[in-house]
Amino acid sequence: MRYFKDLCRFFMMMSLIGVVAIGGPGSLTAVAVSESVSTMAPSAVSAGNENTCALFATGAVSCWGYNNSGGIGNGTYADSNLPIVVKGGALDGKQVSQIGTGAHSCALITDGSVACWGQNSSGQLGTGNNTRSNLPVMVDGGALTGQSVTQIAVGFAHTCALIADGSVACWGENGDGQLGTGNSIDTNLPVLVDGGALSSQVVTQIATGDGHTCALIAGGTVSCWGQNFAGELGNGNTEKSETPVLVDGGALSGEVVTEIATGYSFTCALIAGGTVSCWGENNSGQLGTGDENDSNVPVLVDGGSFAFARVIQLGTGTAHTCALLSRGTVSCWGRNRYGQLGIGNNTNESRPTPSDWGALNQRTVTQITLGSYHTCALISDGTLVCWGFNSSGQLGRGNNRNTNAAAAVVWPTRATAVEKPTISGSATVGQQLVANKGEWTGTPVPSFTYQWYSCTSKIVSATRTVPSTCQAVPNSNRPKLTLAEAQRGKFIAIAVTGKSKATAATRWLSKSTIAVS
Repeated sequence: MRYFKDLCRFFMMMSLIGVVAIGGPGSLTAVAVSESVSTMAPSAVSAGNENTCALFATGAVSCWGYNNSGGIGNGTYADSNLPIVVKGGALDGKQVSQIGTGAHSCALITDGSVACWGQNSSGQLGTGNNTRSNLPVMVDGGALTGQSVTQIAVGFAHTCALIADGSVACWGENGDGQLGTGNSIDTNLPVLVDGGALSSQVVTQIATGDGHTCALIAGGTVSCWGQNFAGELGNGNTEKSETPVLVDGGALSGEVVTEIATGYSFTCALIAGGTVSCWGENNSGQLGTGDENDSNVPVLVDGGSFAFARVIQLGTGTAHTCALLSRGTVSCWGRNRYGQLGIGNNTNESRPTPSDWGALNQRTVTQITLGSYHTCALISDGTLVCWGFNSSGQLGRGNNRNTNAAAAVVWPTRATAVEKPTISGSATVGQQLVANKGEWTGTPVPSFTYQWYSCTSKIVSATRTVPSTCQAVPNSNRPKLTLAEAQRGKFIAIAVTGKSKATAATRWLSKSTIAVS
């Protein structure tokens, strides 16, 4: 089963890389944002498989990266390497309080309901069908009927929700028992996690990995269920479990856990007092123990940059882990092939290592989040920075280049004319007119790389194109237009068409016209 799933993940990854390789990074056209978020600092961020989403204090959501299944939620299936505002569908007129991102995305709405969008091959959207959606759709029915949700967790192909009464519901892929229902049957509606170590327990936090799920129980104990080939359930064996089992022994003996985080096939826990324990797969050093030996019981993360430091938040990716320290710095360890550790190189680290390169240098971090192979951090001044794998633009920098040092996400703003396009000269046959595209601002700065004007003949309010009216001079900032034919009493108007990374091909029409003499 593990080999089959890994093979599927491999071919999926190859298909993603292939899209970029065929067209090249420049062929990925960013979709125009429907509203600006440039003046808003994100309040939270969630990194997924190959996309990222940010939440703002207004309750708005913006996403970017891989979008073949609609995971950006903007009504298209085109990747974007710049943030796109999620609008429409089930989020129309709603305010979001939490977001979660995997190979699909979900949002917890302030009224306690849940909306999801993107991939749905296993029913992970919770809509009662397996049809993908590029707009948010409501999770409705099943175990969430009449319930209020307080937290959501998004795995690779399954989703879980923490209900206000402390119970847990999950839906989606269940081949390894990650839904905790006592069987391995996928479901496209929420089902209650019941039995085993969660019987009569109140859950305070949930976390979803690839094929396993964990819950933090009131009082500070941990329960996990699902896939367990590397010991990610932490119960001393490597047998999968379709019902919750207690994580016990090892470094968690007698300890109180305050937070849990799940990676592809490993799990970590933040212990009261600020120490960290991890268990499961360790082939890249993601357990932080200084070696690459798997462990089916919790082991202590020790040494490296953790010396005399207190951890306040954890994040886990496919095979890397990061910790936010009380002093506002970040330490990461594990796989680093794409620079996801943010340490300025691409070498794996089996012990915590300071992530202080690039935009994180001497900055105070308030939140971290880890995707499959990339990492993001929210800085105290509201700046959002990301680093690592960027094949689909998941770093939000306007390009598709990987980076091993933190770089700020670029918030696009629609191009705006500071000076409108104008035309000047004599509108006489055989004489030249000069067109000026005007001055434009935007983030990124608009780039006019295509033929950006046309000449039309205007009679009163109706406009029609006059063939061969203007001689085209593409790629010129001030092209000279020669009238090849004209009729007295008609007007020549210039339309400017530009393309920038913040806006799709957009046409701006000058307000000035020149009468044909």
